[in-house]
Formats: sequence, C-alpha cells, structure tokens
Amino acid sequence: MSVYDLGRICVKTMGREAGRHCVIVDIIDKN
Repeated sequence: MSVYDLGRICVKTMGREAGRHCVIVDIIDKN
C-alpha cells in the first residue's frame, strides 16, 4: 500500500484550496 492509491481521500495543505478534501482519481506517473 503506497501513500497515493486510487480512491484515497486527502487534504490539500498548500494554495488557495488549503484545508479542502480531495480524492485521488488518476496516477500520471510513478514520480
């Protein structure tokens, strides 16, 4: 299990959307 798995819920910590929840829907590359 990695930190970035599809369907995982996360919280944005930087930028104007800081504090908002998000869901990982696609992994572009392994970096």
